[in-house]
Amino acid sequence: MYTKWLIDPLHSFVRFDAHYLLLTKLYGWCTEFDGIFRTKEHFAIQSINFNIYTHSLQTGNKGRDMQLKSGSFLDCSNFPVISYASETIQASGDAISAIGLMRIKDIERKTTLTLDHKGFASDQYGNTKAGIVANIRINASAFNLKFDDFCRHDIHCVSDEINLQLELQLLKFST
Repeated sequence: MYTKWLIDPLHSFVRFDAHYLLLTKLYGWCTEFDGIFRTKEHFAIQSINFNIYTHSLQTGNKGRDMQLKSGSFLDCSNFPVISYASETIQASGDAISAIGLMRIKDIERKTTLTLDHKGFASDQYGNTKAGIVANIRINASAFNLKFDDFCRHDIHCVSDEINLQLELQLLKFST
């Protein structure tokens, strides 16, 4: 028997960062996402599925947001969802990792998700919640995500590595 946990979007956060000029990081976040974790006894995670809706991407800079949502990068109008579906999950002590398929645009790649379970709590309505922090490193070029910005001397302004972090509050939905 499995327990289903839903991502609570009101108490969760999805953000990303990439290095700019190898000096500082550019940060952004997505405001619309959903997902389901399935667990067995003692919160043994069996499967992870989540979606991030690309139109909700924000960086705090309208010009940059438009560029990232455009056809030259995420192409939100044709590919509105980034998805992840676990295939295998391994736990060793407190370390949990999931290997699964991440789909960005029309490309799927095996991607490793590292997880840190933060514990359990009950909210003011008596709902059981679990805290999870999940991290993924994505190589933009592997998903055909290309930054059009080049600095002088053909040096890329933005790193190929994108870090995606999900700080999630999961709501126990059913057993």
